[in-house]
Amino acid sequence: MEPHWCNNKLRGIALCAVVSFHEDQDPNMDGFSINCTLQFENKDGSSIHFDCDVGGLTEPGRIEADHVFIGYVSFSHITKRLEEHYCGNSIPTKASLEFYLTDVYKSEVVNCGLHLVYAEPHNVSFEGNNLATSL
Repeated sequence: MEPHWCNNKLRGIALCAVVSFHEDQDPNMDGFSINCTLQFENKDGSSIHFDCDVGGLTEPGRIEADHVFIGYVSFSHITKRLEEHYCGNSIPTKASLEFYLTDVYKSEVVNCGLHLVYAEPHNVSFEGNNLATSL
């Protein structure tokens, strides 16, 4: 991770998972949920983890195609735990994530990722007709 990833402009973490459903899945499936465990690790090897709900389906029946699930975790939810665990200038340098499905069999997460979401800078310039405008 970037050395200064955890700063006052960080607003949250966007999560994404692609779930593939096997042909021989239960046709009477009643839905499922997808969850994620985020783990942050410090240089000294200590770590802290967070569990979050990414989404799911509640309608029963067979699912024919892969599905993309996108979730968002507000950084305010995890800031306090990070501050308690990593005091001073000690900021996690590694992050890992694991997605898992509940209440569903014969399905798997085939791709996943995360993206750190930052606040936009306060001074954004737009150019038009050779004029610069600052917001």
